[in-house]
Amino acid sequence: MLNQLAHRWRAATGIIFESRFRSNSLQSNAEPDVVEFFQYLGQEWKVIGGAPFTFIVGLFFAGTAIWFVIKGMGAATESALRERISLRDDQLLDYKEKLSGASPDEARQRIEALELRIAELEPVTIPQHQQLAMINVLRSAIGQVSIFREMGSASLSKLHNQLSSVFHQAGWTVINGTGMDMSFEPDSKVTVTSPNLTNPQFQALSEALKLSGIQFKSIVDESYVKKDTSEPTLSIRLADDFVKMDTWSLSA
Repeated sequence: MLNQLAHRWRAATGIIFESRFRSNSLQSNAEPDVVEFFQYLGQEWKVIGGAPFTFIVGLFFAGTAIWFVIKGMGAATESALRERISLRDDQLLDYKEKLSGASPDEARQRIEALELRIAELEPVTIPQHQQLAMINVLRSAIGQVSIFREMGSASLSKLHNQLSSVFHQAGWTVINGTGMDMSFEPDSKVTVTSPNLTNPQFQALSEALKLSGIQFKSIVDESYVKKDTSEPTLSIRLADDFVKMDTWSLSA
């Protein structure tokens, strides 16, 4: 037991001695480096003291060179900023010239108006899923409808065919035709005529057109009834806004 304690004591004292030795050796190695650094500074100062004019001139030229470099960098930055400002001004001037001096809000309104005009020129069509929804609604009140298209409204030809197909599939009696009417000036591309606005057939037709997203105008004409049964007969007129419908028709 005593031998083990003695052995541990010797090991501990050996570690402490070794760490102190290493610390002293590092300090002894660091002291010459510090001394050598100050000796180097002293030697350099002697050189400067031996030729002060040369040192001052060299320092002056070095400072002047740095000043010119900094000034050149500042001038380049300023020139770049001026070019960007000039480019922005040119772009604004070009923008105003193209829009005839219009403000951004006025330009947006012009673009929206142009997009609306383009949309009006595109053919009106009914997507397949909307056609199916229309058929289900029209089946709730089956009747008779005449679909006439103004001869100059070629852009509505596909819509005419789609409407005719939808009403046929819903079980309606459909009369198709084309013609010209010099006295009819349409307010809408689609005009629906009915003897009244309360009969079930008109209600179903109106709901079907709304499902398709087609805007239409309704006209009441009490003469639109069957002579033998007095049942309502509806009419759908298709015409572009700039043309007139016909007083005569060619049944298809």
